[in-house]
Amino acid sequence: MSFKRSLPVNDQQHDKNNVNGNDINLISPSGSPLPKLARTANSSDDENYENEQLNGVGSDSGQEEEYSDESIENISVDDIYRYAGSLKYHFRVPIRPNTDLISDRTIIRTFTWTLLVHYKPEYEPYVNGSGDLGLFLKCEPERQSPGWSIYATAELTLLHATDPKKNFIREIHHTFSQRSIDWGFHSFKSLKDFHSEFVHKQDNTIRIEAKIHADAPRNVEWDSKGHTNFVGLRNQGATCYMNSFLQTIYFTNKLRKAVYVLPTDNDDLSHSIPLALQKLFYDLQFTAHSVSTKKLTKSFGWDKPDEFMQHDIQEFCRVLLDRLESKMEGTTVEGIIPSLFQGQCVQYVRCTKVDHESSMKQSFYDVPLQVRNNANIYDSFRDFCKCEILTGDNMYDAGQYGLQDAEKGVKFQKFPPVLCLHLLRFEFDFNSSQHRKINDRQDKCICSRVYTFYSDLDLSEFLEKPDCCPCKYKLMSVLVHSGDNSSGHYVAFISPELNGEWFKFDDEVVSRCAPNDALNRNFGGINDDDGPITYNTSAYMLVYIREDCQDDVLCEVNVSDLPEHLIARIEYDKKLSIKRRQDINDGIYDVQIILEDDFYRHELFDLWSINEQSDSTCALDSIQPKRMRYVQAKRLEIFREFVERLSDILVIDVWTDNLFEFTVPTIFVEQKVFLNGVYKLMPFNKNDDILVFVKLYDPKNELLTYIGHFLFSTHNTLRQCMCEISIRLKLPKDTTYFIYEELQTVNCNQFEPIKTSSYDFSFGQACHQPCHVAHFTVQVNDQKLQQYALPRLDDYLKSLENRQKISVINRDNPRHEILFELSLPYKTLIKDLIQLIAERIEQDEEKVVVFRPNNQPSLLGLKEYSHMLHIGSSNTLKDLWPNSRIAGQKKIFFKRLPFNYSEIDYRRPFRCFVNDMLKKDEQREIILFAKKTSTVGEFLEEVKTWIPTICSAKGTKQLRLIEVTQPATSNLFQIKVHQHSQITDDLDVNRIYRIEEIPYDELDLGKDTVLIQVAHYTKDNSNTFSINLQPYFPFLLKVINNESYNDVKRRLQIKMGLSNREFEKYRFSIFSGLKLICKCDENEGTIKLNELKHLLNTVWLGIQVSMPLNPRKTKKSLFSEKPIRIN
Repeated sequence: MSFKRSLPVNDQQHDKNNVNGNDINLISPSGSPLPKLARTANSSDDENYENEQLNGVGSDSGQEEEYSDESIENISVDDIYRYAGSLKYHFRVPIRPNTDLISDRTIIRTFTWTLLVHYKPEYEPYVNGSGDLGLFLKCEPERQSPGWSIYATAELTLLHATDPKKNFIREIHHTFSQRSIDWGFHSFKSLKDFHSEFVHKQDNTIRIEAKIHADAPRNVEWDSKGHTNFVGLRNQGATCYMNSFLQTIYFTNKLRKAVYVLPTDNDDLSHSIPLALQKLFYDLQFTAHSVSTKKLTKSFGWDKPDEFMQHDIQEFCRVLLDRLESKMEGTTVEGIIPSLFQGQCVQYVRCTKVDHESSMKQSFYDVPLQVRNNANIYDSFRDFCKCEILTGDNMYDAGQYGLQDAEKGVKFQKFPPVLCLHLLRFEFDFNSSQHRKINDRQDKCICSRVYTFYSDLDLSEFLEKPDCCPCKYKLMSVLVHSGDNSSGHYVAFISPELNGEWFKFDDEVVSRCAPNDALNRNFGGINDDDGPITYNTSAYMLVYIREDCQDDVLCEVNVSDLPEHLIARIEYDKKLSIKRRQDINDGIYDVQIILEDDFYRHELFDLWSINEQSDSTCALDSIQPKRMRYVQAKRLEIFREFVERLSDILVIDVWTDNLFEFTVPTIFVEQKVFLNGVYKLMPFNKNDDILVFVKLYDPKNELLTYIGHFLFSTHNTLRQCMCEISIRLKLPKDTTYFIYEELQTVNCNQFEPIKTSSYDFSFGQACHQPCHVAHFTVQVNDQKLQQYALPRLDDYLKSLENRQKISVINRDNPRHEILFELSLPYKTLIKDLIQLIAERIEQDEEKVVVFRPNNQPSLLGLKEYSHMLHIGSSNTLKDLWPNSRIAGQKKIFFKRLPFNYSEIDYRRPFRCFVNDMLKKDEQREIILFAKKTSTVGEFLEEVKTWIPTICSAKGTKQLRLIEVTQPATSNLFQIKVHQHSQITDDLDVNRIYRIEEIPYDELDLGKDTVLIQVAHYTKDNSNTFSINLQPYFPFLLKVINNESYNDVKRRLQIKMGLSNREFEKYRFSIFSGLKLICKCDENEGTIKLNELKHLLNTVWLGIQVSMPLNPRKTKKSLFSEKPIRIN
């Protein structure tokens, strides 16, 4: 089926002035270099060519098809989206000087492309004279849209008359736009020897060809779904790195299918990563337009700054897969991510002079490969696996053999079905003291400096046992970075079916592309054809699929694979979203309904803080007054009809007499009140009455309280109105008041006092701003006013201006999260502050203490407890912050005491580590106070009442107090268990303690069992040990004679409360002091107590977190100041 695109008249003409380029300064003299110049910045109305010479041979209808190629009439519907095409243009000579010619048109990427020829001889006779032939490529969109652009490369060829090897070729690389619609050469070829070599004698023509290759256009209408059957992801600001990786894992179909079946029935979309990812994958698979990632980033816990902060794509890959793997634990798809992405390798150290070798198995999720000085991906693997010689100052500690020369290396045991290769493009430049990007191999001695990777990969030479597992791969995804170390842009090239058909995913634009676009154009390097041009676009991450797993990894994902409840939920959310958009288009919006109960709960000086963001999912419910109430209204709806409908919804009577058309986003609904023994609405005269909302200021308690609404006649005096207020307050009718009227101004609301001389005026005359609705604040005129700190409303309002917002934080919360905030004046007493905190946390004020801000969250010592403040303190907030003008957040830390503060003088503080038995992997560091005269046993009994969860439900309920001692002159440590009969006053408060429940198997130790010390340690390059208190405080573990090391590790895993995935990250070794006895991971033997008992005071089991194959450094200086966080 042929496709003929209708063009406007202007598209079939050409502006002679545009083609000529009459600016003499832009024309290069004969013999000068051939510069590339933009020919025009804009276009205008074209003029028709005058004769067949100007039109070229195209004027001869009999020869038109012979000399034109790929004209619009010959292009099919599918081909208008194609990424490459060609143009052939022949024209006869001789032709007039300074003549402009235009070729037939072709369509590439929905844009029309033409060749423009400018013939410029310098003197007569021009046939054999000198001059220049100008040649340009012109690009125009189908429809003009602001900001359109398209990047293209073209090879412009002037065909030689007899020898194709002598064809004259020039290339252009240009981004065409509205301001630069054509690009080429003013001096493409000199005319000096032009006619002797390039005129084809058989038909006296000059023949020009152009091969055009274009990327997908930007800022134009582009139907990704119709063209590719795929859709893109919208960029939120700087989330291109995330979009590229999400598209890659979307086409890892087995993972997508596993995400679909994750249980998310009761999850909240705003906080559930699995549910947000399910919705994202669903939209990518079944919608016809680009998809937003805002729901997903919101579930990550990101805010606006995170959306505009570009991160490293490999770091995002690791963090996201870790979170997904943890979310899959305990579900039917647990283990899917390791089964897809996890490979196995072994790190070994082999001594060269003695018979000793140490090896350690390790899993990996990606392989980091060096680009520098490597020609291709195979060279990078060889560089990764090559041996490192440990000698000199870097000799290997071989245990009983001492320091030895050794070889250190890595061997792969198994490659995963999905292999992620991270190309290390960034390194630190010590000359410039900053990171820089490596776009080529950086090898000056080799001419070809591109870094090559391949669509097919065979990694058998890097396996420890070459035939142990399959290792042939096909390239599925190329994640490309363009830019430098400080900024850039990510795109993904993906072959979803591994059939050689490639697609480019550039945020919301998806387009077909050539295989060379995915591979060769992303090798990086330098192109010397047109001068030294360094490409800053290069592959950054490669994803390969193992051939034997191709059908499994790329399995089909159909609607039948999705849970029905998930489809129903997503479709319901879509319908709701469509309805909301339709409501907006139809003039339907949400109106907030406020009832009088809302005013009573509001404590600030205004009546109500209107919620600007309505939530239409909150139903109208008068039974639950704490929820926002909304009801939909049409913009052009008669207000009477709206109120009648509202009355039916609320099931209350609403006054509707003679209402006019009115629209309001927030309305107050008056309900029935109990009058004269019956419930009814207060009588209202629309021509005379005024609706007045009244608040009462209580100077004694410094509170503003809403007391109700009134309907006052404008003819009544203000004093008469106050009588009704006295009746409502159950005060004598002759009670006098100070009255303040709220005046609405442009920027804020002000309270203006009404003079007592105006009390006998009518209500309408006494008000400063007479209207249908008024807001008054009244205060009883009491003789005791001067006894109060804020006697008048004016004083109270001024105090609000001088108040400081204080963030209150629980001292025992390890994350130091803000619990709540208080707005208090600087004159507030500490005892008043403690009373407010105690009321909020529902704790006895006698058992709450606060700390001075300069001694806040550090847990490094106990000095801060000498500065704590209690309910008996006479200090004020001003004493805590003497310089209140210092900017920054003000924080107050409080601590709950299990006893009255008055007992602190009779107790001693101890720094203790405890574990919550409900969360074994969560260790807390707290300060506990022991009576000076109590024993350790009595202290531990108190701890059980203070921290009930320290004992498990089915545990022994017996605690022990462990002390860790470490001599100042040694890195050794020793665990000491204190006897229950020991007096706590004998304990050193400067030591560190741990309180733990004694397991059943450690209550009675037999002759074949001992308790061995266990500690989490780190070891630097100088072999210096450091014992860590986090995440695990040193503890005791039971070992049995002739017990295998694997059994010890299993018991250790249970005690640490770790999952298999987390436990695999640790390595275990037995030490005697600082001397390594054996590595448990490499030893298949058993525990020999006879060998350990004589070393029992110094022997310990060391836990160390294993390092990755090549420690991945977070490139904070590359794209952001913060690492990626996904909650």
